[in-house]
Amino acid sequence: MAIIFPEGQQDYPARFGRISAKYNSTSYAISVNNTSFSNLTNCAVSITPRSSSSQILLLVSINGLCSNTAYYRVLRGSTQIAGGTGVSGSIRSVWNGSFFRVGDNNHGSSHSNYYLDSPSTTSSITYQAQCSADTSTTFYLNRNNNSGTNPTSYRAMSTLIAIEIEAE
Repeated sequence: MAIIFPEGQQDYPARFGRISAKYNSTSYAISVNNTSFSNLTNCAVSITPRSSSSQILLLVSINGLCSNTAYYRVLRGSTQIAGGTGVSGSIRSVWNGSFFRVGDNNHGSSHSNYYLDSPSTTSSITYQAQCSADTSTTFYLNRNNNSGTNPTSYRAMSTLIAIEIEAE
């Protein structure tokens, strides 16, 4: 698909504002077996907005496997962004998904989502993905639970992308 610009113009029209992006991905394989949220290794990205009125579009894709439910969220600095407003004591996650085994230990699943953040700053911001699992459950990031080297061993990549959308 081509983008056709007016004659002499080589960029997006000004009404869209400027766009910049930061990207990080991880193929690092870990297991999480606690109900507290843990940082996902190498699944963080830093971006410095040009304007305090800029918004940051976050795109996240988490891959893995577990026998029950895993929860994942994104922090801006040390503050959770988005998330539900659950009852007192419930897990408040930005996104949650079930990474169930599909008949055996060799199949994983992927959960992707996006969020438009308004950080209201021109200072550097770090977004960090985190994960936790239900009691007596282990979540395996980017791999299956046997982590072997045979042909059926599942390996994947998880990503976190931050795109600054500058206001007009």
